[in-house]
Amino acid sequence: MESNKPLYAATCPTGLEKILEKELRALAVYTTRVENRLVFFEADDAGMMRVNMAVRTAQRIWRVMAHSARCDHFDRLYELARWGEWEKFVPRERPVRIHASSVSSVLDSEPTMQKLVRRAIGDRIRSLPGDERDDEEPSDVLALILRDEAWIMLDTSGAPLHKRGYRPRAGEAPIKETLAAGLVLLSGWDGSMPFVDPFGGSGTIAIEAAQIALNIPPNTIRSFAFERFLCHTPETFVSQRVALDARAKTPEGLSIRCIDADVTMAEVAWENVDRAWLLACISVETAPFPESVRDYPAPFHCVTNPPYGNRLKSDNLPELYRELSNMFQRDGVSGGFITSYPIVDAREYRNRKLRNGAIECRFYQL
Repeated sequence: MESNKPLYAATCPTGLEKILEKELRALAVYTTRVENRLVFFEADDAGMMRVNMAVRTAQRIWRVMAHSARCDHFDRLYELARWGEWEKFVPRERPVRIHASSVSSVLDSEPTMQKLVRRAIGDRIRSLPGDERDDEEPSDVLALILRDEAWIMLDTSGAPLHKRGYRPRAGEAPIKETLAAGLVLLSGWDGSMPFVDPFGGSGTIAIEAAQIALNIPPNTIRSFAFERFLCHTPETFVSQRVALDARAKTPEGLSIRCIDADVTMAEVAWENVDRAWLLACISVETAPFPESVRDYPAPFHCVTNPPYGNRLKSDNLPELYRELSNMFQRDGVSGGFITSYPIVDAREYRNRKLRNGAIECRFYQL
């Protein structure tokens, strides 16, 4: 049976597609397809708003305005883009910013795709301000062609969803909030035992772990692009936000340690934890590894992002990773770590390919 609900696409970091699909299903929307860095789902307006506020591993949520199973002529792309009901969403006076991506397709000129889609939308709504305007936030449109299949999509998120609002300051090699949440979810963290991050940095993994354990939605205190849609219903938005916030648990009994050897980073982490209102369950400490966890009693769960040697230099990475492996091999210690560093005993771990920014990494779990 065909659904009459709109189709959406959620983008995510490479390697987190299955986790994102699981998140979307838990948020009561129907997933239809999974591609590299992309999960499609159907939802009504309330579902789209709920996903934007509560999903942890998605970067953006795009509304599919038009779709073609085969698009191998530029004329077809123009007609496809013009078919979308843009006038229901984009005010005539608002600037529109066009993005284009072509993968393994006949139409491979992304600048031409951008020009055609822009012209088609302008022809549909009869006027379209130039991108050079900076007095209003533009509406973002993505033209995606994947193996000659095309989607024209409108951004519903605005700022990327990893921008939760609790981390104005970060370290030299920060991990994005979406990836940090993905690692915690992949590790199976449920809040039932103490949690430790011995390379805590600016506190991102610890904060995401706390929010997951406490069922705190990551994005109920920020704004979204869908609030500027002509068809936006503020009452639906408010009701969804209130319902999500009401599901949060109290931090009683939850114990999370965020540890870093650098005093300055510990100060940054404390500020971020405070801004996230999580000082009741996250302690921020300064101590070097492995001394920071050597005498810490198991059982405990650890998810961490140790130095790789790419951006942050360390004097003795082989010894660091030997100690890290020893820690994970202790009885009662669970979790995992992400790195691009070549692990000597890698065959002892389950691992998954991920990317931390531009760096190819693996997430290792015993």
